[in-house]
Amino acid sequence: MVKTITQRSDLKDRYIRVSLDDKATIIKFECSLADVNSYTEKEVIGSNWFDMFIGETESNDVMGVFESVFNRSGTWVSYKNDIICKNSKHKRINFHNKLVEVNGIKYIDCIGVEHFEAKSLLPIVAKIYSKK
Repeated sequence: MVKTITQRSDLKDRYIRVSLDDKATIIKFECSLADVNSYTEKEVIGSNWFDMFIGETESNDVMGVFESVFNRSGTWVSYKNDIICKNSKHKRINFHNKLVEVNGIKYIDCIGVEHFEAKSLLPIVAKIYSKK
């Protein structure tokens, strides 16, 4: 059986995973990255991804990626952008995004690692999700 992202020791404490509905509302949030994991699930779930984590300077570009992913069922789309942490710091994250449909409901599953670790960690993420 393939281990989930939270069961893998090579990703533990090194990732962010967010699931977004078609309006970019956060419906699932897992994060072990320093400066970002200080958010509670209660603070994040139900919030808009763009309002909470994406700065104005990148908002249009990231929105374009978001819309593109919703038009590419089953295809991974990779993109790197800054997210704004709770302490107002910015972190550069390489995201791997895919449109998923469960029980007729579509959402985007976004899994990211810090930019400096992306070369070693994104292949692990891709391998996990290619088994689904």
